[in-house]
Amino acid sequence: MTRWPTKRLCDLADVKAGFAWKSACFSENPDAGPPIIRIQNLGSNDNAVFAYYTGEVEPGYWVDEGDILVSLSGSFKICRWQGPKALLNQRIVVIRPGQQLGRDFLFFTISQRLGEISKAAVGIAVANASVGTVRDMEVPVPSLAEQERIVKLLDEADELRKLRAQ
Repeated sequence: MTRWPTKRLCDLADVKAGFAWKSACFSENPDAGPPIIRIQNLGSNDNAVFAYYTGEVEPGYWVDEGDILVSLSGSFKICRWQGPKALLNQRIVVIRPGQQLGRDFLFFTISQRLGEISKAAVGIAVANASVGTVRDMEVPVPSLAEQERIVKLLDEADELRKLRAQ
């Protein structure tokens, strides 16, 4: 088995925690301002509605289509954001890979490690993990060509699983 070098995620990617937007400035009106990504908006929850922000927007908390998001409270989820451009709420981190990691490889790697984030969480009513847990996660760093090969194999396996489920 090939062992690849590992590095802390924070040395390979930008890992940014969300912001605690003032809930008094939340609106249900889509024309009120930009949408806010909350934990309920991650994943396949088609019933999750956006809150829209009417207050002053802090710079640096925008999420774009394709960004990797990980929730740090309750049920720990990961997703590739499908849009729209929105504001990042607290208890969610956005992860943007640097030059040594492909976005898809990073997504698959973190997906396989959500259990570690969950185990590091603390709390009685709701388990909460820290952004430090994500930043300090050791991530394998194969060559970009090897990352692409692995992603292709994982995509093919995922397609086979979908076909079998049908």
